[in-house]
Amino acid sequence: MKKLISMVATLAFSTALLSSAQAAEVRVANLTSNAHKVDLWVGDKQIASSIGSAAASSFVDVDSGIQKVMVMEAGTVYPIGVLDLVLDSSSQYTVVLDGDTQLQTRLTSFQTQKVTPQSGQVALRVFNLANTAPALEVSEVGNLTGGSGMAMAVAASSRTLDVSFVGSSVDLTSTTPALDTNTDVFVVDQGYIGNSPNVKTVTIAE
Repeated sequence: MKKLISMVATLAFSTALLSSAQAAEVRVANLTSNAHKVDLWVGDKQIASSIGSAAASSFVDVDSGIQKVMVMEAGTVYPIGVLDLVLDSSSQYTVVLDGDTQLQTRLTSFQTQKVTPQSGQVALRVFNLANTAPALEVSEVGNLTGGSGMAMAVAASSRTLDVSFVGSSVDLTSTTPALDTNTDVFVVDQGYIGNSPNVKTVTIAE
């Protein structure tokens, strides 16, 4: 009997490890301009609720594979945006809602590698939502085409991130996050000023 219990416990532990290994991580970032709160659903499960403007939810493990990801107006069953994603277990997915929920919104999914900061480090994730602009260069991060993101572990200390066209010495914008905790920097397209893209950065610290 003891042997049977031991086998069952071992099987349950192995199943838990397998489930964790096959899980992708998903969250939502709300960059809308009019302070509407949103919920995040993956399939038939709600994994984040009442995420306000300029805020992001924590990453939550979900089953990998094909999933319907829905951003809802908080407390309702009315979707603001829906994406069908193929979730990979080695990745994190940040679903970003930006725009004005009273006029027009955009829902974009960014896939980045899972990052595990060591002692004295934090995770820095940078996302380029400027789809209408040429590829951008973010100092200390690298080049990002529109709709792409990058994640890395960096030393936990403040630094300035300059945003420019690739190969240009003229900065379009810059930001100086404290980087005392895991931090996300979003480069957001705001149209054009003359012939030049107008971009801004939105920083969210966990």
